[in-house]
Amino acid sequence: MSEDVKTPATPLKIRYERKDKETTVVYVNNRKIGQVNRQMNMKWRMSPSFPYIRTETDQDLEYDGPIEASRYMVKMWERMREAQDARSEEEHWYEKMFQDVSF
Repeated sequence: MSEDVKTPATPLKIRYERKDKETTVVYVNNRKIGQVNRQMNMKWRMSPSFPYIRTETDQDLEYDGPIEASRYMVKMWERMREAQDARSEEEHWYEKMFQDVSF
């Protein structure tokens, strides 16, 4: 009987690129996940470029700075990736169930 061994998660490489005074682009592992924009009230809002799981009012939240907003967007991105991984595992449940049965 084999045990599923989970490998430790690789650390994310997060990069911020200032596009202009009002916009910062956010990258995770060299993949653009979105940008944060400064609003008229000097607060920052997220603009994710990925499908995400909305909890409470994620995208409507405002932050004091671009790094704070970017970090929250990275957390949203991680939740989305975890959900995709879980869905992928669920889609192949039958393969795991019958892996020892020969037909």
